[in-house]
Formats: sequence, structure tokens, C-alpha cells
Amino acid sequence: HSDDSDFDPRSQDSADAEETMRIREEPVRTRRSARVNLPSNDSQLMDEEGEVNEEMEEAVDELDVTLPDEEGEVAAAAADPPERRLTRSSAASCQNNSQDNLIFTEQSAPPTPNSQSSSMEVETGFIPNTEDQSKEGNKRGKGNRRRTEEESLDATLPPQEDQGRVNRRRRGQKGPMERDEVLCDTPPPMEERRVTRRSMKENSQSSQTSQENEGRRKKNNTSEEERKKREEDARRVEVERSERRKNEKIEKEKEKERKEEEERRRKEEERKKDEKTKEQPIAGLTKIVLRALEDKCIRHEKGLVPSQELVNAAVITLEEEDPEVVPHYVYLVCKIMRRVLSTRTTDGRVYDETFWSEDLRMISKFLSLKDDAKLLFIRLFTRKRTWHLPERLREKYDYLKGRVDGAIAELLKEGFLESGKTGLTSTEETLRLCSLEKLKLIAKDFRVEANKPKASLISSLMSTASTQKTLFVASTPGNTGRLLTVAKKQLGPVYRTSLAADSFFRALFSLYSPALTDSHLVAEDRTINIISNMMFRMKEIHYESIPRRAPFPCEEIIGVYEDKEDLYEFVGAKEAEERQLRAIDRHDMKIALEEAERARKKLAEMKSTRMNYLLSLPAHHRPYTREAVLTRIASRGVDCLERKKDYAAACNWIKFIVRHQVVSSLLPHSMGALYERLALDLHHHCAESDEAIDEIKRALEDPLVPDKHRLNLDDRAKRILKDGWESKFSLTPPAEIVIEGETIGRDLGNERKNLFVKTTKDGDVEQISVERVALDYFLEEGMENGLHSEGEIWHLAFKLLFWDVIYTHGVQGVWLCELQASPLDHDHSLYEARKDAFEERFEWLRSSSEEDRLAMVEQNWNGTETITMAEFKGFLSACSLPTLLGVLTILAKEPRHRRSGFPDLVLWSATKQMITVAEVKGPGDTLSTKQRLWLDFFMNQDNERVKAYLCKVKASGRKRIQ
Repeated sequence: HSDDSDFDPRSQDSADAEETMRIREEPVRTRRSARVNLPSNDSQLMDEEGEVNEEMEEAVDELDVTLPDEEGEVAAAAADPPERRLTRSSAASCQNNSQDNLIFTEQSAPPTPNSQSSSMEVETGFIPNTEDQSKEGNKRGKGNRRRTEEESLDATLPPQEDQGRVNRRRRGQKGPMERDEVLCDTPPPMEERRVTRRSMKENSQSSQTSQENEGRRKKNNTSEEERKKREEDARRVEVERSERRKNEKIEKEKEKERKEEEERRRKEEERKKDEKTKEQPIAGLTKIVLRALEDKCIRHEKGLVPSQELVNAAVITLEEEDPEVVPHYVYLVCKIMRRVLSTRTTDGRVYDETFWSEDLRMISKFLSLKDDAKLLFIRLFTRKRTWHLPERLREKYDYLKGRVDGAIAELLKEGFLESGKTGLTSTEETLRLCSLEKLKLIAKDFRVEANKPKASLISSLMSTASTQKTLFVASTPGNTGRLLTVAKKQLGPVYRTSLAADSFFRALFSLYSPALTDSHLVAEDRTINIISNMMFRMKEIHYESIPRRAPFPCEEIIGVYEDKEDLYEFVGAKEAEERQLRAIDRHDMKIALEEAERARKKLAEMKSTRMNYLLSLPAHHRPYTREAVLTRIASRGVDCLERKKDYAAACNWIKFIVRHQVVSSLLPHSMGALYERLALDLHHHCAESDEAIDEIKRALEDPLVPDKHRLNLDDRAKRILKDGWESKFSLTPPAEIVIEGETIGRDLGNERKNLFVKTTKDGDVEQISVERVALDYFLEEGMENGLHSEGEIWHLAFKLLFWDVIYTHGVQGVWLCELQASPLDHDHSLYEARKDAFEERFEWLRSSSEEDRLAMVEQNWNGTETITMAEFKGFLSACSLPTLLGVLTILAKEPRHRRSGFPDLVLWSATKQMITVAEVKGPGDTLSTKQRLWLDFFMNQDNERVKAYLCKVKASGRKRIQ
């Protein structure tokens, strides 16, 4: 204490003695609090927590030993060298201040918070709060350094001085040695120094803490070095990568520039080549092509004609694949090319280089192909333009003997084929080309149930692909890009004819035979392949399997196309009509109406110069213009609108056609039907009776409306106005007779049908038609012979008596191809173009005898499968001449509209010199308009020689088939 006024020395001596004995008896407990180096509050906390346990006391007691200086020096040297600090001995121990008397004592630096924590953790397992220590570190710094110096000094004092120092320290007093602060002399070499357990533990813990700190520092330094190294490596890699990308970009730019330079050079070479080609007259190419075609045709005709057996086999079907027959298709195509390039048109032109321009080189490319490539292309062209798998082509055309791949490669190179790799863009079409096994693999990829029929599986795949989301592509309607990619990969390579080659060859075929390549043929037979059908007929004519009616060779070719663009548009219009007809066949009215709308738009945009040109063409040439095809397409739009029940739009559509001067002239045979639809829609669906009457009056004044449609319009006007309409027709109703026929009832599913039967002389029951029932009735009534011909016998009489007039080669522009079975004007202006010849023949018939007429029949007879020569002669003898001439006149003037509607039965009696015609109707049947007109005609003939009946057959005597 600083204040010593109340201090009692005696009491202090006794207290000092007791304290000395206690310290000696409990050295560990006495030194422990000093060794921990904790602040006072921490020491109190440890005392409260029970800082000393028995195990730790035993461990510390074992360390309470006295070591010589050498061992102390070795122990100190084993640890990391601590900071060196100079301490001074007392003035009594040091008599001089020379350098030799100075002693450097190694003493650890004041413990840091980390070293204190490590020491505390080792001794007690308790980790002190380093943050609290750091906060009080500045306050305790001086006191800690002083205690450390005192403890170091304790280790150098003899035992007798140690106790006094301890006592003085407790009293707060300092000894002379402490006050002097001089360096102590070196102790005797062999003198033992007393090492307290506290200082020994603290030295050991300080060394351990120093080692741990050094290890952490080294580890931290190593980690920092590794981190810096990694960062450096990453920066180096990034720099290298950036340099590599930069170099790659430079290389790509150089490669792009190189390719652009090559492309520029190639285009420059092509330009120079084109200029060089243009410098050469392309007319020379026409002559070269014609010479090559002539050479091929002559060699084929002279040296490669097959045997008669092969000819017969080739005529049977176009699918004949005999290797000696198939090359004839190449010959036939060359023949078409030769005729198109060498024959003058109806307007005096030639389809040479001035018309085709550079497209003419397509023929030279075709002629330069190998025979296998020529044959493969013709085979693919004559079929529907669709995709073909190479393996299927190998199977189908085995006569190529493994040369299909080479032919495909050559056709691809020359531009006659296109690959599905770029041309196949329809997902649904790609799936249809895949086999069921491949579709199942695709379904597995898209996780779709594969155990389905092909059509259902395709539908499921399309539905899944349009809704399935991917990582990079959001789900959108119709998003089937991935499905298309997978399907094309599974499908493999596919090929089809290129659009350029297909259009060019279709144009050639259209010029060669416009009638046989007319797209309107699809309306009559939806399964027909127009090109294949024409090739088949060409082969039949070539091998003389059927008679040739057209002149050979034909001296003209159609010439209604102003340029090649006009021709290509005509070919495109025909393809659009085929698409529309096939869409209607599968009840796809949406596609059909879209085609009609596009056609109507083009017709509405027609220029006046084009209209004047079309009106200047012959009537039988107009159907082979693009506008005529577009008019047919547009007219079918009326039916599409009516199916949609949009009758107002249908009426407007019809008015556009019938009131357009040029459009109506392009569709003359449909005007009557369109007027009928207009009157029906206005009257029945739109409730516009007055407007319907106005349109009927307009139609009856139109010369393009034939009698059958006039009669229907007249009947509708009667239904609208009743007695207020004055009919333009006065028809004589036929005589009606009712006959009975034996029938047998038979159940057909949910319906019941009555079959007419006849009992033969042998007692057998024979099933017969209702017309046969009526025919037997009239034969029993006295007629000698009869036929159920429905007008066939009348058409036969017209052809046999007017053959040379109908099929004359003297009319210009009606025979444009040797494949034609009839002149082009047979349905349009047959009588007008041959009026003089027809009138001359009619005059001859009026004055001719029966023998003269029969002689002409025999001269022109070519045979039929249903009528014999004897039957026809008997009919011709029994028919009155005025009746015969009347029928022939109608057929000559209206060959299209009056060709049908004849009475079902024609019966004659040479003995009675009379004929009977009868229209047979079963229960519930009614007469058509054309039937009414023909019955009216026969009813107005000589009643003595011509009888006309409406025969109604009534079922009787019904039985049931078991």
C-alpha cells in the first residue's frame, strides 16, 4: 500500500511467515492465478466456475521440478525464439557496469490475446473472450509487462531472496534490486536455478502458442499464395482464351473473305460464261437439240423396236417394268420434245429459243444425262410429285440393277431432283413418309404412347409437339420444329422432282396435248394421273393398239400463249384446280374456297388488253388459257359458300361470273347452271322473289343458256308467280302406261329392296332390271327387237352417217395432237365450223335411199361391244327418215347439252316400219328436264311410225327370300 502510517511490523512478520508456508505447501495454487494472465473479472469468473480440477492439479504438480541452466536453455531453445529483452540485476549484485558483466536474459514478450487464449484453452479448456481482452488490453498493458519482468527476476533469485520478494510484493513494496533496475551478473556456471511451475508452463504454452500462430501464419501465407496463384492462372487462362477467340474470329473473317472472294470469282466466271453463251446465238442450241432428238428417235424407231410379245405386254399396263420395254418411255418423251420444238403453232410461231430463252437448256441437260438417269426422271415425273425413299426406288425399279444411287446423284447435280434435306418442310408430310417402326422410335423420344395405328400416332405426335415446351423454345401453336428435325433424321434421305424441272416438263406436255393434260379431267375421275394417262394413250397409239382418228402427223400445235410466263401461269392454274378438286373430294371446303378466292381476285385484276386478246381467240382454244382455268376454280367457290350457308355471298359470286363479258365467255357451258343456282338462292334462301324473277328473265335472254336450263328456270318462275307467269315452253306430255313386274323382297341391312325377277321356260327364277321388265312387256306387245341403250344407238347413227364431217382434218386448229379422240370443237362449235359440210350431208340423207345409207354405215363401221351390225341395220330400216334427221340435227347443233336424256328403251319393228321409245320409271322416280325435252320431241313426230311412252313399273306378287 502507498499509505504505511498504520502498518504494524510484528503483525506483518507473522503474516509473512504464514503466507510463506502456505505458498510453499501449495505452489501450484499460488502461482496459477499469475500464470493465467487474465484480467481480474476473468479470474473471478473462473473462480466462480470452479477453475481448478483435480486432474489438472496432478498434471501441474508433476511439472514442479528444478532444472539446471543447461536444461532450461535446451527447453527454451526447443521453442521458437521469443523476443529478447534486457533486464537489469540489483546494484548489489553488479559492482561494475562493464560490458562483460551484462547478462542477456531470454524472456517471452507479453502474452497476446491469442497466446493467452491458447494457454487458457490448454490448461482449463476455457476459451476466453478475446474481444473483451482486446478492449482492456491497453489498460492492462503496463501492469502485465511489469509482472512479466518480476516473474523473470524471480527465476534468477536464490530461494532465500525469493520469499522476501514475494512478501514485499504483497505489501506493495520494492526491494533494492527492483528499484535499481541494473543488469544482473551471470550466475555461476553450475549453479542451479529454480524454475517455477508457473513460468515453465507459461514458457511451454507460449512456445506452443507461438508455434500455432506461426503455423497459422504460414498456412495463411500459403493459402494466400495459392489463392494468388490460382487467380493468376485464371487470369492467364482467360487471356489465352480471349486471344484464342480473337484469333478464331480473325480466322473466320479471313475464311469468310476467302469464300466471298471465291464466290465472287465463281459468279464472275459464270457471268463471263453467260456473256460468252449470249454471244453465241441460242438458235444454234435449238438446232443441236433437234438434231439430237431426231437421232435418238430414228435410232429407236429403226433399231430398238421390241418384239410383238413385248409390245403387247407394254400395252396392257403402264406399270410394265420389262427392261426392253421401259426405255421406250425415254423415246416417247424425246418424241414430245421434238414435236414441240419443231411444229408451228396455230398463230404461225415456233416454240424455239425466242420463246423458251434459257429454259431451253433444260432439254440439252436432259439429253446429256445417262440412260439410267433419264429413265428414273421420267418415271418420277409421270407420277405424283411427292417424296421418294431411295430404298423404295431400288425395289420398284429393279431393272436398273443397283444403279439407282448413281442416277439420283446425277439428277441432283443437274437440277432435276431436289433433296428432302432442304425441300421437306412439312412436319405432317414427313411423319407420313416414315414407317410405323420409325414412328414408334420418334414417339419414344417424345414420350408418346406408341401402340397406336399410324394415323393416330401421327396425330398424337403433332399434338404433343405443338404443346410441349423445351429449354430454349417456348410453347407456341404449331411449334413442331424439333419434331420435324427428329422425323427427318429417322426418315433418312428422300428425293422428288425439282420444281423447275417439273414445271418445264409439264409445260412441254401441255403444249404437246392440251386436251389430254387438261386439269378438268380430274373432275370426272378424281383418281386419274393425267401425265401417266397421257403416256399410256401415247403408247397405245404408237403401237397401234387403238385406231388413230387424228391426222398423223398433226401440222399444228396450240399457240394461245403470248410468252413462257403465260404458259407457266397456265400450268400453275391447272395445279391449283387439281388441288381444289381433290380438296372437295375429301370435303375440305376451306382449302377449296381459298383457291376460289385467289382465282376470283386474279380475274378481277384482268386488264383490258388481256380481255381483248381472250375474246379474239377461237372458242375451242379459250379453255386452254389460264383465265379459263381460273374461272372454273372461281365457279366452284359458289358451291363452297352454299355449303357454308352463306347464300348472299354465293349470289354475289354468281353475279360476278355471269355478268362479266370475258369470264362468262370462258365458261359458256356453265352459264345455265349458274343462273339456276342464282334463282334458287334468291327465291328459297334469301326470300328475294322479285329479284329472282329478274334474274330468270335475264337468263332466258342469254344465248349461252341451253334449253334444258331454260326449262328449269321457266318452271321456277311458275312456282314463284304461279298463274302470273307466261311460260315460254309448251311440252307435250308423253303417254303413260303402267305395267306390273314380279318382285322378291330382300333385307339389306336396315333397308328393304324389291328385286324384279322373271321365270324362265325351264322354271328357273332370274333376276332382271326394271328396264328389262318394260322391254319384255313391249316385245310381248308386238315389237320385234329392242335395246336398253339410253341413246347409244342414236349416237352411233350420228357418227356412222357423219364420220367424215365430224373428224375432218380440214378445219384449222381443232387437231393439235395425234392422241386426240375427237376434235377440240366437238363440244363448242362443231356445227358452226362445219356448217356447209353438215348441210350438204343432211341434204344427201334426205334424198338418199335406204341402201345408200346402209352402204355408208358399212363403210364407217368399226364395231361396238353392245350393238351388232344386224341390230343397227334393222333399227335404221324401221326408223322414219324425218325422225332420224331430227335427232341428228339436235346432236350436231347441241352435242354437249343434248347428248344425254334419251329414253331408256328403243324398240323397232322392220315389218311395221315403226319404232317405240319408252322412259322407264320405278316407284317414286320422276322425269328429268332433258328426258322431258326428248320425250316431247318424239311425241311430236309421226304418230304412226313413232310411239313415245312413260312406262311406270309397279311391283306385284311379292315374296320373301329366305
